[in-house]
Amino acid sequence: MEAPGNVLLKVTSVLFIIYGIATILLSLIVLLFSTLVSSLGGIIAITAGGVFFVASVIILVSGILGLIPAILGLKRSNDPSHANFFIVNGGILCTLMLLSLILGFQMIGLIGFVLPALYVAGGLMNKSHARER
Repeated sequence: MEAPGNVLLKVTSVLFIIYGIATILLSLIVLLFSTLVSSLGGIIAITAGGVFFVASVIILVSGILGLIPAILGLKRSNDPSHANFFIVNGGILCTLMLLSLILGFQMIGLIGFVLPALYVAGGLMNKSHARER
């Protein structure tokens, strides 16, 4: 029998993969922008380029860290015994995104909050199904 949260978890995982790829592409754009700004010369341009470089690395790491659970989630979505994986990952990501929303509200941050919440919902659906069996 198929897990009840299967479709929700697969769709959310695919959306997470798209979100992660977009984040990685954004980091590459910021990295290129940082080199462009740094090449202008001057202390202000070099400092701004350094700030953009650090931001691009942080964005890149967050994109990669977002892809890993998404790919694993896609593979584990139909197995109710992996429900805790979705609940824990979704809870951690929800907390991080909530902090991000508190620090500065952005629409992309709201999307980043809803996706992990759907992970938790699908994980709870699978967990209740695993208890019934």
